[in-house]
Amino acid sequence: MAYGERASTFLRCTSTSLNLRLFLSCNLLHQILQPETRGHCLHQTMNTTPLSSFPFLPPTAPNSLHSFPPVTEAELDTLLKSIPPKSSSLDYIPTSVIKSCSHVFVPLLTKLANLSFTQGHFPSQFKLANVTPLIKKPSLDRSQPSNYRPISNLNSFSKILERLALSRLRQHITSCQNFPHNQSAYRTGHSCETMMLGLTNDLVTSISKRRPVLLCTIDLSAAFDTVNHSSLVDRLREDFGLEGTVGQWLHSYLSGRSQIVKIGQSSAGVSTIHQGVPQGSVLGPLLFTAYMSPISRIIDHHGIHQHHYADDTSLYVEVDDPCNFPPPKLINCSNHLLAWCLSNHMSINPQKTEAILFGSPVQLKKFDLTKPIHLAGADVPLQPSVKILGITLDSTLSFDQHVSNISQSVNFHTRALRHIRHMLPPHFASTLACSVVASRLDYCNSILVNTSSHNLSRLQRLQNKLARVVSQVGPRTDPHPLLSKLHWLPIHDRITYKCACLTHLSLRDDAPAYLHSTLNPYVPNRALRSCDTGLLSTPNVAGRLAVASRSFSVAAPNYGTDC
Repeated sequence: MAYGERASTFLRCTSTSLNLRLFLSCNLLHQILQPETRGHCLHQTMNTTPLSSFPFLPPTAPNSLHSFPPVTEAELDTLLKSIPPKSSSLDYIPTSVIKSCSHVFVPLLTKLANLSFTQGHFPSQFKLANVTPLIKKPSLDRSQPSNYRPISNLNSFSKILERLALSRLRQHITSCQNFPHNQSAYRTGHSCETMMLGLTNDLVTSISKRRPVLLCTIDLSAAFDTVNHSSLVDRLREDFGLEGTVGQWLHSYLSGRSQIVKIGQSSAGVSTIHQGVPQGSVLGPLLFTAYMSPISRIIDHHGIHQHHYADDTSLYVEVDDPCNFPPPKLINCSNHLLAWCLSNHMSINPQKTEAILFGSPVQLKKFDLTKPIHLAGADVPLQPSVKILGITLDSTLSFDQHVSNISQSVNFHTRALRHIRHMLPPHFASTLACSVVASRLDYCNSILVNTSSHNLSRLQRLQNKLARVVSQVGPRTDPHPLLSKLHWLPIHDRITYKCACLTHLSLRDDAPAYLHSTLNPYVPNRALRSCDTGLLSTPNVAGRLAVASRSFSVAAPNYGTDC
């Protein structure tokens, strides 16, 4: 049934409020299935540079993986115990029943998995997805289809097969030289915090050396839903060596998929999927990052620093001369990325592309910040601040605005907790405060190491207020005994502890390589007893600005060795 016919059918059989949501859901999927409409404006801006002018960057020859290791019953039994008991409407048997009767299902699922892997075939019965459109942010306009994210609810047996395949593919793909080295999403030991800590460390180090940094954030439109299946299979074979029955299984997994849009008790007809990886699947994130791997080679080819988190890309480069602003290599790199996206069925979202110049107030006065720069086929104005993964970075990296945003959010939830505190038992109130409110104080707090005492005092007042609400005492009560009774570390100690933990993980190679590379082991000039104690040497910051003390490479030797 055509898109217009489906929409009119939903309008006739549902209520007014539900009609609008279903119409938006169908419109969203309609746009997903026709990605060429989203890239129309970018095609018009790319008419000055032909795609053939950008070099093709071949991958490094990878190691091959031709077959999956066999699945054992012990492995599957461990997997069933670890999966959550959630069930999907597409399940033949509830997940809770599968977990409670694992002795019955383990031999059957083991045989099913081994047959699927050896024959290179993913069962067609598991390829149907129940799609639920979810608004990306509560503040977004609900009448705009582009503000919704289609989440696929899959059969539990399908996810079990995907988890088994993921355990066999992840190490091979992520250890390959062609995998993006600064990709922090969906990887063990990597997180939003490690990415932001690595990014801010580079920015602070450059600013302390009196070198302004221009940062550009690039966002792709519906990136997960525009992945071309044939291109993905070819990339997995050429860049990561997935051949033989492994390649056949992945091709079978991607092809012949279908989906149903469902909201409440109403649902649309079955639609065939010709592109994209299911959002909500187990294998989808790893396949997507593998598909986007050439972007890292393009950025390295132009000599630009980079950090990635899923489809969000941050490019940054030092600016040596105000007369040569923006740097030509950043413009060439953005045009090269745009050409790659157009040739791989993707489009850069110009509305979410932002740019900001970091530096000291004296350095920033040398630049004209009112003039937009031309990046990725669009004119991008320079912003006074940007928000990356929930962290607000201002042009001087003072984090004043970021702390203000935290204060606004924490105060809102603290007031909400105060209204219901008299109905909660003490232990439940403390748990609720830690999970809902204190988690906002701890999110990526390692980037605040050695920040200004003014910001630390603001955050400490928020924690003190929360402790008084949980303890049901007056606003003038001394907070220190309350924090000790609740077993809450003060803000400064929480930041120190987080920095120490990340340093300890970096020394054990359990943290990303981009954090480990910032640490310098202590090597004395002669043999001393301190040689084997794992000490770190502090970088020489003589002649640098005071902001240098806020970098991870400088703070880690002071805090990390105590962990």
